[in-house]
Amino acid sequence: MPATDESLAAACSRLSELADQTCTEGPWASGAFASLAHHGVLARLVPEDCGGARTGNPAEPLKILTATARHCLTTALALSQWAAAVQIMAAADLPVRQRLLDGFALGQRFATIGISQLTTSRRDASRPPMVAARRESWVLNGLCPWVTGADTVDVIVTGAVIDEVGAGYFVVERSAHGIDVDPPMRLVALSGSRTSAVRFRDVQPAAMITAGAAGAPRAGGLATTAVAVGAALGSVDYLRSVGSDFDDAADRLSEQCSAVTERLADHAALAPDDHEALRARADELVIRASTAGLLAAKGTGFVDGHPAGRAVAEAQFFTVWSNPPGVTQRVMRFLTGE
Repeated sequence: MPATDESLAAACSRLSELADQTCTEGPWASGAFASLAHHGVLARLVPEDCGGARTGNPAEPLKILTATARHCLTTALALSQWAAAVQIMAAADLPVRQRLLDGFALGQRFATIGISQLTTSRRDASRPPMVAARRESWVLNGLCPWVTGADTVDVIVTGAVIDEVGAGYFVVERSAHGIDVDPPMRLVALSGSRTSAVRFRDVQPAAMITAGAAGAPRAGGLATTAVAVGAALGSVDYLRSVGSDFDDAADRLSEQCSAVTERLADHAALAPDDHEALRARADELVIRASTAGLLAAKGTGFVDGHPAGRAVAEAQFFTVWSNPPGVTQRVMRFLTGE
């Protein structure tokens, strides 16, 4: 069914109930994604001509990611990768995108994206880790170093250098011959995201989508900002739950979060430099809000498994997730008191 604000709230309430389970099992196994599908949230991210209910409002996906992250960051991370993959597949010609996105609005198939090898994870520009060559058909060789849910999803959307002169996106079935998924990494936090490296050896993709159609690969998009501010709001909610002694602190943090969400709602008016400034601001907020929550929780919050302690560890994820150099420098100045 199409999602309303009420159904989004109902889905998020269920995410909160499942958060501990999702933290260890991942949102695919815990039922978190099933709840998003049941309440129509996934459909809001899929085009109507592919069985979804996506509106023309470009701020809608950001609103969904913020709400999701407020209740379960592990789910929000996986959903952000799912949504990015869906957005790229939706840029294909109508018959192709209808074939690729069949079942996605209902949560019957899952996707993720792995393009960091073309953005923040590249180390040697002369030897890109992912290359596409045209033989009888496209063939992929190389490494995707960071892929959320790689051992669980049905489809991986990756990016590769084409003839060393450009880049394109490739849609690959995880079951395709030549794909090797490493065991999920044990991360400082968010291990429930089941993030792995994926190796490609002469893999034939199901489809190729040009960067011109879907947009060039880039780091630090507004989706990561939306997830960060949602996580900050989750810590504000916890701070309020501790007691009225912290209402003033919660109010101040909430006001600052609202300033970010308001700018995200009107993101068409943002200049390119504003994107980095807003991301850095969201990173700072999630770090400060989570630390405030731990301070209010006192020693109890420092016990393994407590939500306040978990939020502090999860907040550090934003210091390493898809940060272009400009964001890194801004956050570094914040951390060093400049």
